[in-house]
Amino acid sequence: MAKDLIARTWRVGTLTANHIDEVASALGVPPSRLVDYLLRLALLEVERGKWKVRRKPVRYAIDEDDLT
Repeated sequence: MAKDLIARTWRVGTLTANHIDEVASALGVPPSRLVDYLLRLALLEVERGKWKVRRKPVRYAIDEDDLT
């Protein structure tokens, strides 16, 4: 099946990346295909209102590094 693909760089935690690799390996699929599939599922659930993405308003933070 031909699909339009685009390369993106997303930052994920080390544990998440390792988990993706483990699950993809266990399923015998490329990690990128697994990530695409899981993201599409998650986005549908958010759009349908089944999953809520909790947010907190944060616009600025104080950089206290110069106090040391």
